[in-house]
Amino acid sequence: MDIQNSVRQGQTNVQGQGQETFSLSNYKDIGLLEGLVFTSVFDETDRPVNRLSKFEVSTQAVFYGIRNFDDYVSTRQPLRIPLLALN
Repeated sequence: MDIQNSVRQGQTNVQGQGQETFSLSNYKDIGLLEGLVFTSVFDETDRPVNRLSKFEVSTQAVFYGIRNFDDYVSTRQPLRIPLLALN
């Protein structure tokens, strides 16, 4: 699943910090998304400085999991099912 590339321009504040917001409202309850942002800024001499930043976005409040069983299990036998929920 890919989100379309986009080019945006802005200015930094007096501390040299910038901020950008992305809307991901269509991506709900599909796990963890990984994103990449390539940023270019220009210093006083118009020399570009580039960085590639990775980030993760959680699309759900809680992640559920079940542990794999080490062996096959029999029918009609009590079985403990190891579950996990993380937020």
